Amino acid sequence: MRSNTIYMYIFVQAKEVIRHPKVELYHFFDDPHSLDKFSWYHGEMIRDDAVRILEGQQTGSFLIRRSKASNHYTLSLRDVGETKHIIIDEQADKNEQVKYGLSKGTTTRFTSIVALVNYYSSHDIAVTRAGTCLLNPVSS
Repeated sequence: MRSNTIYMYIFVQAKEVIRHPKVELYHFFDDPHSLDKFSWYHGEMIRDDAVRILEGQQTGSFLIRRSKASNHYTLSLRDVGETKHIIIDEQADKNEQVKYGLSKGTTTRFTSIVALVNYYSSHDIAVTRAGTCLLNPVSS
């Protein structure tokens, strides 16, 4: 019975992760907080460099970076005619587990940045002009 429970848990987790074909999948037994293996993660980067990388990209193109100025994770996203930068908040819940969420337009929280990227690959980001999703990860 226990193995069925574990199988069902992995199956449910897989349905949550496998939502959008353009977002890379990760192994369930890897650390979902290790971002270096994802092409959309660019490490520490200043805002101007993110703008330069995303300029000319289509709406929905994005990257995640560690802000040099504030040391927060930041979603840099190409919206209609501009690049937006949205801080990814890190907040501890009542069980002291860190949850991640966008600082603007939503209260939805996730257990990892990977889960956040996965969710917004099929859900609109409220602060964008066009109701943009994370459609095109931009490689580092």
